[in-house]
Amino acid sequence: MEIVSRGNASIDGESMETIRALSDLSQRMGLAQRLGETFSGDRDLYTSLGYRKNPKFDDYLSYYLRGDIAANVIDLAPRATWRHAPTIRSDNDTFIEQVRELDDRVRLFHFMQRVDEISGIGEYGILLLGTRGAKIDEEPGKLDGPQDLVYVRAYHQGSVTVKTFETDTTSARCGLPLTYEIDLRGTTLSQATRATVSQMTIVPWQRVIHVAENVRDGLYLGTPTLKNVFNRLKDLERLGLIELLPARRCMVTKGNAHVWKSTGKDASNDNLGFTIEDVPS
Repeated sequence: MEIVSRGNASIDGESMETIRALSDLSQRMGLAQRLGETFSGDRDLYTSLGYRKNPKFDDYLSYYLRGDIAANVIDLAPRATWRHAPTIRSDNDTFIEQVRELDDRVRLFHFMQRVDEISGIGEYGILLLGTRGAKIDEEPGKLDGPQDLVYVRAYHQGSVTVKTFETDTTSARCGLPLTYEIDLRGTTLSQATRATVSQMTIVPWQRVIHVAENVRDGLYLGTPTLKNVFNRLKDLERLGLIELLPARRCMVTKGNAHVWKSTGKDASNDNLGFTIEDVPS
């Protein structure tokens, strides 16, 4: 175990890894807070336009579950990729037959497509492998063949938390997850509330296939598929709201904000709270 001393205090390797991770997160959040700032920070376009500077997993999941465009952005490429079952080529006919049998028994290709889709909602997804002869919270024992794989399950980031990391700098897995906390029942609930209704289990890394796309920093966190178009999805929401407004409407000034209101007979009851805030000129 790595021990770092500072005066009379000492910090073990795992604590140092946590401190580094928090420092990195703090730097990213600082950069996120500066998005949209112009005129030396006097004008904040992200705040004025209602954009989230640092979207969370639940934000992406909400758009995926309720937004037709968002769901297509995430699902289109994986569904095109897995439209037809993969063609297995090998000089070993036994191997080809074992793969086909495995797919028939545990729906292998189905879950591979699912993890390809749901890993794009957040920063990663996982495939969980259940094997014969050992509990799911234990390392798998000796496997004699494909028949020892009992089941495969796919989970998105909302059902999974990386609990510990490899901190041994001499290990080939340095910086990678060691254990995962998984809600075995899966969830589409908020990460903040899922613990009260979930079945959380600590699982070793040997039972997990970790899937992350467009990893740009670090080793295990990818880039959410919706991240680069998140503001455009918000714009489309606004366009839908404007289409729902009465045909005759005007913008009136209310305090320091401009508010869309109907000019019809029900104008007094038509404050939809849709505002465009003033910004420094």
